[in-house]
Amino acid sequence: LVDMGAESFLAATALRAVVAQWLVRRLCDNCFVDHELESKDAAWVAATLNTQESNIKLKKAKGCHRCNNTGYRGRIGVFELLILNSALADALRRADAAEFVKIAKTTPGYQPLVVSALKFAQQGITSLEEVFRVAEQIDESEDFMDVA
Repeated sequence: LVDMGAESFLAATALRAVVAQWLVRRLCDNCFVDHELESKDAAWVAATLNTQESNIKLKKAKGCHRCNNTGYRGRIGVFELLILNSALADALRRADAAEFVKIAKTTPGYQPLVVSALKFAQQGITSLEEVFRVAEQIDESEDFMDVA
């Protein structure tokens, strides 16, 4: 809102929460298979989910006649919810984007989109490949927002 011309103090007063959403493809329930992770991927997933590598059991797309050999059928939303507290509102009021992001990342209950997508992958709903695709889109949109 601030980047679009709204005064930062008005945005800080009006906002109560920020919600972001991306769609990830659902694995086809007819043809998914177990996914053996490479060590670097397993380490990244474990670190991101704050769990042990041995606890990670993921699935991947295979493809069949029911999903037109894509391995996916349908989509599911992954969400990020950030409820503004006084520290976030103060950073927003000062139009300090870097401080806002720093505070947001340490806010209790905050869960980034990538973590939400990874939890779906851990549940066998989507694949790690799909999580990486969404993470790449998020990075690209953040790069765009930094330029805008």
